[in-house]
Amino acid sequence: MKNTIVVILALSEDNDGTEIVEWWRQTYLNHAKSVIDVLQSHESFSTKLVTSVQKEKFAAWKIDDIVTGIDFSDSVLVNEAVKGVYGVFVITELNYKSHQPLNDEVKRGRLIADVCLNLDIPHVIYSSLVHVNAAIGLRSDVCDAKAHISDYMDKIKLKKTILYVPFLYEDFTNGFMKPMRTENPSIHKIEAPIGHIAMDMMSMRDVGVCVKSLFENSTHWVGKTVALSGDRMTLHEYATQMTETTYPIIIRDGKLSPEDFLKVFDVTGAEDMANYFDYLTRSVQRNNLSTTMILHPEIQSFYDWVNQNKDSLISLFPHVNKNFHNGPIC
Repeated sequence: MKNTIVVILALSEDNDGTEIVEWWRQTYLNHAKSVIDVLQSHESFSTKLVTSVQKEKFAAWKIDDIVTGIDFSDSVLVNEAVKGVYGVFVITELNYKSHQPLNDEVKRGRLIADVCLNLDIPHVIYSSLVHVNAAIGLRSDVCDAKAHISDYMDKIKLKKTILYVPFLYEDFTNGFMKPMRTENPSIHKIEAPIGHIAMDMMSMRDVGVCVKSLFENSTHWVGKTVALSGDRMTLHEYATQMTETTYPIIIRDGKLSPEDFLKVFDVTGAEDMANYFDYLTRSVQRNNLSTTMILHPEIQSFYDWVNQNKDSLISLFPHVNKNFHNGPIC
């Protein structure tokens, strides 16, 4: 008999549509899809997606079962959707259009936690983020809300694993870390204010593999916090590896400060993101490649990901008429 895993995707139908907000939205969708794809390919698990978003959004997804249009402020509906399952993977979203975005996300997260506790779900995995405000005194509601939800799960002694997922390699081909064209059409820059600090990243597919491993060995991982990593390099090093494939297009670190980032992305959600990067440059990063390799010994390095995704990277630069080839970096 297969163990059913519910993937809760508590998104907002009416969130702000700016580039940063949409990047977070796509990140949540990527995490959920990776988990569902990997679990469904494994003989021990079946999956069920429970989400506030309408079904049309998932028309191309292959899912065993799906419940859409859920109101995550209604405990009865949430209870009905998750009762009787083995595990729950939870993703919550900050709604920037809400009157109190942080408080509203925390309320939804607490309600989900209470339902899982009352149903005695054997294993809950919550995709969380760090306490930015508590650490550096700057608000990042998109992070802080999830950190408060994690704290609440600890407080009520939920059978859970707190999971920290780093930026994805795929962020270089979609979203705000996609290399941006400069005045020189052969040079593109990544506009992420991380400075010279090494940044953890991983592939989207590997997120699902790690979550599957957590559910497979719940006895070991319940009660623990896991911070994933597939590779750790500086932005300059990531850019250099991509340039080996995209040359004659040269990709560089844009060397932005958080203040510069806000000038480039003067949109809703940008300040939260800038402060998150500020946190990453000032605090000890929790992500651990050794722990991740316990979950997934064949975790993909950035070098291997680049080699497997050459076409996706090259397609970012259709304005270049020269033939792409591997060559020396100028």
